[in-house]
Amino acid sequence: MVNQFNQAHKESDHFLKSQTLIDLVQKALTLVKFESDKIEVLEVGCGQGLNLANFNFSQLLGIDISEEAIYKARQNFNNFEFQCLSSLKLDQIERSFDLILDAHQIHYLQSKDEISQYIRNVFKRLNSGGVFCFEAMVKSKEMLLTDLSVTVLDYLEYEKIVTEAGFRIIYLMLPNGRKIIADKKRRAALSSDPDVLLVIATKEDVAN
Repeated sequence: MVNQFNQAHKESDHFLKSQTLIDLVQKALTLVKFESDKIEVLEVGCGQGLNLANFNFSQLLGIDISEEAIYKARQNFNNFEFQCLSSLKLDQIERSFDLILDAHQIHYLQSKDEISQYIRNVFKRLNSGGVFCFEAMVKSKEMLLTDLSVTVLDYLEYEKIVTEAGFRIIYLMLPNGRKIIADKKRRAALSSDPDVLLVIATKEDVAN
């Protein structure tokens, strides 16, 4: 899988920010009031750049499993910090964060167990009152795709995994009609593609 990601990033020099992820973080910032203006952020699966580069965060670290992606990210965003690291090894980061954004890498984990392990590790890396935001592929009623290099769970499975890790979900949305294109060779979504799940979760109860 790592070699596939490296090859994909070697063949592409294009980084496109995800507006849906940016909007999700903006939503989180309206729902959660941080005690300090100095917000430390981790973007997991950053690829060749950072979706949150234009936010006024005090610190922003991007990690990706692909060495090629991190090499290009450092060229594209040379005033930010990047690290080549698997999302399953967050314990190797020697600091904690106020906000962690999963940049569409969660469904590339190889199993439900890996997703559970990852979310538990995210919980451990967050400061008290911290926020976890992610957008994931989830099963749809019309989903016919079987040969996927992704792990597609039901949204209820995600809800259970997140809450069992210790999080409180403050925002969970299945936008009607929105799809994630499972086959990157296509540009248009099909009715058989996975649905979209948007989640904002906090490490503890946070006063609004």
